[in-house]
Amino acid sequence: MTDRKIQTRIEDIICTYYEKNWPEKEAGAAYVLTCWPTLFRSGLEELAGQFSKGELAVILESMAAVVLRPDTAGRQLLPAVREGIARDRLNEKWKVKSRAFLDRLTSLTRFQTAVLELWAASFRRARSGPKAIETYAQQLV
Repeated sequence: MTDRKIQTRIEDIICTYYEKNWPEKEAGAAYVLTCWPTLFRSGLEELAGQFSKGELAVILESMAAVVLRPDTAGRQLLPAVREGIARDRLNEKWKVKSRAFLDRLTSLTRFQTAVLELWAASFRRARSGPKAIETYAQQLV
């Protein structure tokens, strides 16, 4: 496998974390970037079967316009879903019982919630066709 170089900018507080916890900050950042795909897949496996296709569709539609930010990772999903239910009545569209669904979302860890946010954001790049939401949601049913 060939290593590829990437460059990014991080905030001072994040850089300080890597400097304190790794012999070289670049090694810490490389570790995190390298292990992330495995952790993400593991998070999806933990979430599989916890939500119905309709509930996952509510998540996908609710998150459609949300711009993910690192500082709010794991904290954007619940407000977006609540708004989608209140404003757009997505619970009625997808035949979802709001209270039970919101209770399950609230019980997730921040990591699990962040994984769902990223999963939903990936849908924006992957979708195509009239049954796109149903097809994409099937991954986690």
